[in-house]
Amino acid sequence: MRVSSTGCNLHRHGQVSTTPAYAAQVSESDADHTSPSRDAFDDLFEGRDEVLSAHEVAELLHMTNQAIYNWLAHGTIPGFKVGSGWFILRDELKASLRARHNERSRRSQPEQDGD
Repeated sequence: MRVSSTGCNLHRHGQVSTTPAYAAQVSESDADHTSPSRDAFDDLFEGRDEVLSAHEVAELLHMTNQAIYNWLAHGTIPGFKVGSGWFILRDELKASLRARHNERSRRSQPEQDGD
């Protein structure tokens, strides 16, 4: 587990949680409607360049380079192949991860009959 200066903890397999102090700080800022709504993905990508390499994404998500290349090749995450390299737009990756963050758990749940 890695703890960032923002109070977010990044666990193996890309799971992100917050410390109690950070959660309280976010709750207070949420009460002030002048600040935009933020989530763990915003914190995870804060300070990152707009364009990321596959290696940077692998480090960020604590995955292997090969796993990221597989995700890119299969369209699991958005990216652009230029020559033999890939580049990933930070905001597109963030949106993709945000949209899919519980997809596996939803697919693994048995479907219920309407009977």
